Amino acid sequence: MVSIIIPIYNVELYLHDCLESLNRQTIKDFEVIFVDDCSSDTSVQILEHFLRNDCKFKYTFIKHETNRGLGAARNTGVSFAKGDFYFFLDSDDTLCPNAIEHLLKDIKKFNVDAVFGSISLITQEGSKIKDFINKPKFLSFPANRKYLLGGTFVCAWGKLYTKKFFHSVIQAYPTDMKYEDVIPFIKMVLCLKKEWKIMESDSLSVNWRQRTNSLSKGKTSILDIKTNLLFCQNVLSCKDFLYFLSKSIHWYQKSNELLVIYRNFSKKAIRDASIYELFTLDSRSVKYALEIIDGEETKNIFLARIKLFYKIYRNNI
Repeated sequence: MVSIIIPIYNVELYLHDCLESLNRQTIKDFEVIFVDDCSSDTSVQILEHFLRNDCKFKYTFIKHETNRGLGAARNTGVSFAKGDFYFFLDSDDTLCPNAIEHLLKDIKKFNVDAVFGSISLITQEGSKIKDFINKPKFLSFPANRKYLLGGTFVCAWGKLYTKKFFHSVIQAYPTDMKYEDVIPFIKMVLCLKKEWKIMESDSLSVNWRQRTNSLSKGKTSILDIKTNLLFCQNVLSCKDFLYFLSKSIHWYQKSNELLVIYRNFSKKAIRDASIYELFTLDSRSVKYALEIIDGEETKNIFLARIKLFYKIYRNNI
């Protein structure tokens, strides 16, 4: 059975579409865990009316007593899940009709631990913008490093996970912060160095609604960005971290404060890089470093590192 976990928070305009998409699933062996995170609009009333009158699937409905954020709502949902597979869906998005059926078929057929579904972008009103269809493939790291560190959607939803994989690799979502998807995603990237297997599917899974007032489009939280970057700095190589910096800076609204943080992390990545990493940086990372840090300063950092390694080399001849 698949457990679909849906946090709910002030989505009265879009919730009914989400619920109807669950009814339209072509597979019936699934449950849905709804977690209301103290909505202040009519979301709860809409959900309760649907569950009483129109629901065609098994469900559990939990209400948080206080607003705890998206990460905590997902964690609550996981704690109530009874399925062998987990799927996350945001309550302002909708499921494609055969999403669960196709992803479940893929995860069993290819014996993998997680499947990333393809995504369709829709307008705030629900009209299609564009489909992002994956090329079916098994992911590996570092072979797919550029794609995984900035070329794909960094999100919890749209992916089917085995229960074992989720609890062993992702474990839980960060709480009391924005951008809670980043750290779990990086954990997934790094797990590919071990025995875990992940693939991408060309089956559309989620219609991702582009809202102007969604939680992810709100005011930038510099503290939460810094928390995520500190984690990534500690687990990624300097070379991979610099590439991740060059891509992730574009996720957020530009500000002087954001540039200062990225500049400081970039300087440290260059200073800490090995001589091999410096000489094997891709062109995007070099271009980013020259833009984010003053060009002359970057050159001096590079030269200082090269001189240091040359001195070590000479002393060991």
